[in-house]
Amino acid sequence: MLAIALDVVGLALGGYGVTWPPLLAATHVTALAIWTLARPVTDRLARCAPLLLLVIVVAQPTGHELLAASTGWLRDPLWDPLWDPNPALALAVTRNLSATDPGGAGAFLQERQAEEGPFRYLGYGGTGHPEAADIRSYMARREEPEIGALLVNGRSIFLGLADIQGYNPVQLARYVHFITALNGRPQDYHTADIRLAGVASPLLNLLNVRYILLDARLPPDRDDVVALRAGRREVFRNERVIVYENPAAFPRAWIVHSLRSINRDAAPPLLASGEIDLRQTALVELAAGAKPPDMALPPAGAIETAQITELSPDRIRLTTLSASAGLLVLSEVYAPGWRATVDGEPVEVLPADYLFRALPLPAGAHRIELRYAPASLEIGLWLSALSAIAVLAAFSHAAWRAWYRGPVLARSAHRTRRARKFIERVKPQ
Repeated sequence: MLAIALDVVGLALGGYGVTWPPLLAATHVTALAIWTLARPVTDRLARCAPLLLLVIVVAQPTGHELLAASTGWLRDPLWDPLWDPNPALALAVTRNLSATDPGGAGAFLQERQAEEGPFRYLGYGGTGHPEAADIRSYMARREEPEIGALLVNGRSIFLGLADIQGYNPVQLARYVHFITALNGRPQDYHTADIRLAGVASPLLNLLNVRYILLDARLPPDRDDVVALRAGRREVFRNERVIVYENPAAFPRAWIVHSLRSINRDAAPPLLASGEIDLRQTALVELAAGAKPPDMALPPAGAIETAQITELSPDRIRLTTLSASAGLLVLSEVYAPGWRATVDGEPVEVLPADYLFRALPLPAGAHRIELRYAPASLEIGLWLSALSAIAVLAAFSHAAWRAWYRGPVLARSAHRTRRARKFIERVKPQ
């Protein structure tokens, strides 16, 4: 109880009020804990304590909200906006969940993807800019039609497109650091948004950003808009969004014939400087004592290709044509657990250009496959299968005891009682 009182005082000092329903729930939990510790484990209430604790957890705050919503009793005014949502927000939810975007940038990009193959895009509304009229994030402004037109806030998932921005609570550290180097500044750890400095960064091209969507309301002479338009041509426009094509964007996969070994921490600033021609040279992190892959310069005028034939979250297939031995670099985030084969033969997947995956590529035509299959996943699947078998066996045994052995034991006990009665009757007095 003292701990609860101290928590209430601390919250009050921090400007947060505490209503009596959560205090009542905390008091009940404390009383149950004290009762369980004070009574023997054979006590019926003590044995029911876990179930009662679960009931309290569900009842507060979920049960409180359900009771208030249905009866009006103990109603918290802070819940009213959630019960009566803004119609604009409801419309935004419907729009964001749609797989189509008629007349908008989504339909345009879907057409381009069907013609060109996979690429990524960026929706830019000037978030974080010093002159922005609204400093809130895209997530906080999701009800605005203009923000929805930029295809941010996860719209790419339903449209079948690939966005480089958005919220993700489990972003890989490499991507977080890469976006930080691109923007020249950190941001909230689970958010990846392109800021003012990022629209002109050479790292943007590495991410295969072929199209950039611009909020049509932004002033055309503002510094970020000028930087965004530089070297890019307008290919689509409506009243809410303008789409620019980025001819400097890297492909999703390319072949290089020069390698530079580098320390992981030294890669981001070197990439951001633009000193290295990454279309020709890859910055690769090699293990201590590891031998670099064999490489050779291709003949002048040689044609080399890397074509993606299948792209999914855990599998990528490509066909390649290389004039000489080199390194295939993919604009896909590197993580341990990716395995690769060249014509069915396993090869090592290397971290390249800090963020991406690379693998040795012999000369000639080849079929490449990358598959995400970490050892931890395989071990987890086996453990899950064994656990499922154990649970099934336990339930089967319990069912057998209840449906078969139970009646058998009952009949045996009945016979035993009858035998005892018979013995009592015939036993000499």
